[in-house]
This record gives sequence, structure tokens and C-alpha cells, in this order.
Amino acid sequence: MLLVSLLPATERARAQAPERSIAEALTVSSGDACLLTEPLSEHIATWLHSTAIDARLAITVLPDAAPRRGASVAVRRDAAVIGVRRFDRLPADCSDRRAAIGLAIALAIDATALDTLSADRASPTTATDSETTRAGPAPAPAAPAPATTRRPTTEGAHDRALFHLAAGADAMLVIGLAIDPAAGGAFAFEGALANGALRLSAFATVPVEAPIGNGAATISIAGASLVACARGELPFGDPFGCLGASAGVLSAEGLDFPQPLATELPWLALDASIGLRVHLVGALAIRVAVGGTLRLTSLRLDVLGSDGAPIDSRTLPRAGLTATVGPELILW
Repeated sequence: MLLVSLLPATERARAQAPERSIAEALTVSSGDACLLTEPLSEHIATWLHSTAIDARLAITVLPDAAPRRGASVAVRRDAAVIGVRRFDRLPADCSDRRAAIGLAIALAIDATALDTLSADRASPTTATDSETTRAGPAPAPAAPAPATTRRPTTEGAHDRALFHLAAGADAMLVIGLAIDPAAGGAFAFEGALANGALRLSAFATVPVEAPIGNGAATISIAGASLVACARGELPFGDPFGCLGASAGVLSAEGLDFPQPLATELPWLALDASIGLRVHLVGALAIRVAVGGTLRLTSLRLDVLGSDGAPIDSRTLPRAGLTATVGPELILW
């Protein structure tokens, strides 16, 4: 009922000012595949029952970069900001997102039209005596709407949306690099800028037993990785793909050998992974990833006899797979 009651005022205001299409007045910054200029313009036109608005108006929509799902909306008239609306979080469905943003813009535009109409009524006009007698005294101008107390600058909102810092803890499963599947854990920090991110992780596996000749050895790996990631956005989560490198140490301790076997072997590897980040509530998300690792260094475990000569050996795989899953918290 609010939009219906505003339509007559809006139409009278339009008749007194040049117009342009909503699409021409609308600027949408990149960052949200759901909020594109053409479909968003259609939603605004649906609420306003018109495809054109006052040519003095300009509309800016600043979607948050993933993983946030909010947006900032600013409406300007003659380069002066007359209204700002901040959505900390929008619906996941693209149509619902556009409807929410479109309604906020339409309400701001209708309020602008009423302000323009009030200003026009307050300005003196030329009329004949008979017209003045029939119309009576001019009505007092409408009281201006109270100014909103929440008006953050759009520049600040955009900067916060473009960059975020997150921390995560993952459970991991490593297949191949330590011969047998090994469980482990990782802790990571990620800094994201627009649609890219850098992720620094530290990880370790629990020791696993692997046969070597007539005995066995417990093997574990520990290290750190640095990867660069490209990120997208879907209604149900944010897919990503990462490339980078890792380095660390493989530790082995012999079992049931006449001579003690204990060694630490350094290694360097290339990493690639893909995954999905699903947002739960607030700043909390869950991150799932699978990847492959190719070790650039060859690792071999040798069993030495009493005379120091090798009596058995085993070369460790140079490639392996890794799967991780765990919670992630947006720190800033």
C-alpha cells in the first residue's frame, strides 16, 4: 500500500523533470553475480511501475565480495547523497536478492519524488486572480522527512566488503605421500581481496606404520603451504580453486630392526586444490577441499645393517591426494 499511495506524487514529479532509463542511472560494482544491471533494473521498474526516473538521480549498488553476502545502496541527486541503505546479509536466492535491493531503491526514489514535489509546491508560481480565488491560499510545504541517522559512507562499506581475513581449522586425510592413508590436522589464515585470496596453512599428520623389508617404520609429515586462490559465488556457497607450493619434513622411526632407524627428510612440493565454502550463520562457514600434491624431491628410507651398508630400502610416493574439511571464521 505504501508504493500505491506514492505513485501519483511520483508521476507528477516526473512530469516536471527530464528522465532517463533506470538502467542508465544504475551502477553496479562487480562482486555479486546475482546483482547485474539489467535484471536489477527490471526489479526496480516493477516496484516503481515505470522504466524511467528523474535524470538527476544516480543509483550505486556495491555488493560485498565473497564470502560476505551483503551490499550497500546509495542514491544521489545532482551528485549529493540523499540516501544510503546497508544490507549486512541478503538472501541466497538471486531473485530474492534482487527483489530486496530493488525494493529499497524504489522506496528511496519515491521518497525523492515526494521531496521534489514538496519543493515545487513551495516555490512561487504565476496564476490569474480567478485561479487564485478558486484554489485558495497555497498549502504549506510538507514537512521534510526526518534525516536518517545511519548514513555510512559508501566508500568505507565497499572497502570492508572487498577485503576480509579468515582463520580456519581443518581435519585432513592424506593418501599416498606417507605410503598409507594418514589422518592429520591443519590451521590456516586467509586474506581475500575481491575475487582472489592468499592462504597460509600449517599442517601435520599422525604417524602411520609402513612395512620396510622385514620390519616397519612409523612415518609422519609436517609442513606449511602458501597458495593463491580464485573464488566465485553461487547461491549455495563460494567455489574456489588454488595453486601454490608447500615444504616440510618427513619423519620416520624404525621398528623391529637390529639397528635404530630414525631420520628426518626435507621435501618441497607443488599443490593444487578445488573446494567449496558454505556459509552457515554470521561470520561462520565450513570449508571443504580436495587437492593433489606433487613432491619435487625424491624421498627414500634405507635400512642399514650392522656394517653400515643398506640391506633394505623403500622409496616413498612423490604424488598424493589430500582432503580437508573444517570450520572457518571471518575475523575481519
